[in-house]
Amino acid sequence: MTSTVFTPGTTIESSWLNDVNTKTYNDTSATVAYLPAGTGAVATTVQTKLRESVSVKDFGAVGDGVADDTAAIQAALNSGAGAVYFPSGNYLVSTIYAKAKTYIYGDGYKSNLIASGLGNILGIIGVSGGVQIDNVTVQNLRFTGLNNMSAGPLGCGVIAQYAEKITVDSCYFDSFGPGAGDASSGGAALCFYIQCVDVTASNNTVVNGTGYLNGTDIAVYSASGYAMVTGNRTYSTNSNGIYTNAATKFGRVIITGNISQNHTRHGIIPVYGGVDGDLVDVTISNNICQNCASTGIYINTDASGFTVTGNIIESCSGGGPNGYVLDGGIVAIGGGKKVISGNYISNSGKTTAGATRTIDAPTANNPLLTTAIRVNSANGTIVSNNIIKGSTGRGLEIYLPTIDLMFTNNTISDCVAAGVYLISANSTSQKSLVISGNIIDATNVDGNGIYDSGGSDANINAIISGNILYGAKAGTSKIGIYVSPQGYYGRMADNRISNWDTGIYWPNSVATDKAGLTFVVQDNQIDNSIVGMYYLSSLKYSFHIGTLYDNNATNASDGYGRNVFRPAISVTPNRLFYNSAAPTVGTAAGNWAVGDRAINSVPTVGQPKAWVCTVAGAPGTWISEGNL
Repeated sequence: MTSTVFTPGTTIESSWLNDVNTKTYNDTSATVAYLPAGTGAVATTVQTKLRESVSVKDFGAVGDGVADDTAAIQAALNSGAGAVYFPSGNYLVSTIYAKAKTYIYGDGYKSNLIASGLGNILGIIGVSGGVQIDNVTVQNLRFTGLNNMSAGPLGCGVIAQYAEKITVDSCYFDSFGPGAGDASSGGAALCFYIQCVDVTASNNTVVNGTGYLNGTDIAVYSASGYAMVTGNRTYSTNSNGIYTNAATKFGRVIITGNISQNHTRHGIIPVYGGVDGDLVDVTISNNICQNCASTGIYINTDASGFTVTGNIIESCSGGGPNGYVLDGGIVAIGGGKKVISGNYISNSGKTTAGATRTIDAPTANNPLLTTAIRVNSANGTIVSNNIIKGSTGRGLEIYLPTIDLMFTNNTISDCVAAGVYLISANSTSQKSLVISGNIIDATNVDGNGIYDSGGSDANINAIISGNILYGAKAGTSKIGIYVSPQGYYGRMADNRISNWDTGIYWPNSVATDKAGLTFVVQDNQIDNSIVGMYYLSSLKYSFHIGTLYDNNATNASDGYGRNVFRPAISVTPNRLFYNSAAPTVGTAAGNWAVGDRAINSVPTVGQPKAWVCTVAGAPGTWISEGNL
């Protein structure tokens, strides 16, 4: 190879650099000028030009997978070059550290950084309480780990701390997880760990990480925010695919267009923790979560500002560690406001091969049931326009105190236990509940439609209207709409209920004396069922009108055996109800009011038609309205 030597003061054109294989530059005084082509080009020194981008091989890196290249690569990163290039090769390293305002790149899968020990491979580390490292981009590199993550975290492919404006794009991460022992409490293939702001993880691929209880593919953790996690593919069998922590309340987090598969717990955890009043502004959209043992998308926070929309979740929920608590295609726990809309969730509780998942530690209250969407203790949550197809348990589960919930215009089919299942426990549960416009089809699985498990004074201001429910009518006591709890007041109207063992089961609604708390059952259509409506004729302060029965074996059945439907009506301030005699005691709330009427429930010729209260009291004064 010939050597061309330029002396100081020489000016060369950019075309010279196109032939670097046949020329050697030697200018110890750094005065040889470099002039780019084109009008208006500004001259610089050749030495400065060459230092704008360096190769790690310029500093002695071998890239044979045998020699330890840590020192050579660190020298390249320390050189001050704006770009550091990894040519194709296998670079064995311990831990290397990026400098601020650096572009670190390679030839994609062919540029492989291999962990030589327990530490992280690439650290982007600022100073706690001091200057943050900023403006680092890592692109088109491969990182190969040892599945040896541990608390700290250690054993990561790329880790950033006290950093801002960091991008990791189009990188490939192989074998980052806690490993078979799985005793660690942290770690991620790509980890924005502490106070990382304005970070992007895009178009990366993570494979072969192993971890059952712990380990994450991509994490944005601990006081980090303004994060974009988009277009990544997390395929390892780590515990979680994508995890963003509570402190993302610092700003907007967008998790969109990712694929998360085969994790032993969750596909995506958008936020874990947070308190009521935090507006974290998180969007989880257009992701695909498949075959994750515990949950597809798991949210556990009292913070507000979540939109979960347009995601596809297949064969998730039901297994994994603590799966009996955390299962669900989508789980939303906590008091903050959330919108869950336009998602497609299928085969919850099964693997992609169709096998039913085994829950590790089932409880007595919920032994084997999985859920497509679980809303727990939520405040101001909208669940709308989702498609739920197939669940070994429930389609939607609403659990514990849930205030201001709207569940509208969803399509639910083939859920074994129930389309919608409400678990109520106390007087603060489920205030302002709307279940409207849903289609629930259980013709293939013989499950319930809308089922409220009950609880004292549990459901308040409830509307169940405009739903279409199809059952299997298999003679196994499955119910279209089951309303059990006391204190339930609101409206059940305009539902189409077809082909059930019992269309509406209504045993205990508003069974206590509550002035003005009415429940209206109006204009429902019940057909092709064994029993159209089952009720108790002792119900007080409720109103039933306009039910259309068609082709039922029994249209209405009184649980007290009277077989005559006697609607009990409450009209504020007067109460109208059925009783066999004028009241001789007060109400549960105290006094009867003037104008309250008791219609004779056992009418006999010569006996009063009804009694009316003329003096308020307990029981007050009652007089006959005339005899039959």
